[in-house]
Amino acid sequence: MNRFWKLGVGIACGVAAVGCGSTGEELGEMAQAVGGSGSGSCLTAAGGLGVDAPVVFRQGASVLGSTYSGATDAVIDKLTPATNQGSLEYCAVRGGSKARSCLMKWSLSALPTTTVVTRACVELYIDDPSGSAFNAYELVRGWNETTATWNNANIVTPWEIAGAQGPTDSGAAVVGTIPPTVGGGYAIRVPLDTALIQKWVSNASTNRGFVFRNASAGDGVSFEAKESPTLQFRPALLVFDGFGGL
Repeated sequence: MNRFWKLGVGIACGVAAVGCGSTGEELGEMAQAVGGSGSGSCLTAAGGLGVDAPVVFRQGASVLGSTYSGATDAVIDKLTPATNQGSLEYCAVRGGSKARSCLMKWSLSALPTTTVVTRACVELYIDDPSGSAFNAYELVRGWNETTATWNNANIVTPWEIAGAQGPTDSGAAVVGTIPPTVGGGYAIRVPLDTALIQKWVSNASTNRGFVFRNASAGDGVSFEAKESPTLQFRPALLVFDGFGGL
């Protein structure tokens, strides 16, 4: 993984990039929506003002008047199947014999359960690109950021199939897709399945997050995690409600 992409020195920008090498402050406004299996566009009208503004859940940022601390993420690694990697500053995803997946979750309890979600997206700051696509699948088994590994969901409970690949670990439906990327040092917004986010808002007990993976991808992608030292590079979940972010 090339960590220097974070400095904005990539020499090429793909079609998913807007403002390659942009400052962290610009990312929220300049991140471009990309294709996926989610519902609707991730772009905001008029710079994200008015009724089109989403509620943005980003670790350490202000959300509805409070500092948000409800994000969790962890890399699980086939090469080190008993090692927890929940404190890394980046998420890496690839397949094959060196498979890695990224578990991600955002608490949405700040939203009223009556909120009607019109669309949702995840914003990721790409460090190291890949020519492969990576799908997101709903996690249906609870997991712990500080103890999850390739083998285990938490310190005592194993995944049904290592890597969170069993039917009691994750759903079969694709709920979002990171497309092939070119260059690095930019943010993308990936549409997510609106019904899934609505379910999490309406019933918090169903929210176990999702996992990005591609079992056959030999070329991995990496993006900043919630532990990134740069706040605006941290991944964010954007929830649109049609009322200007409540």
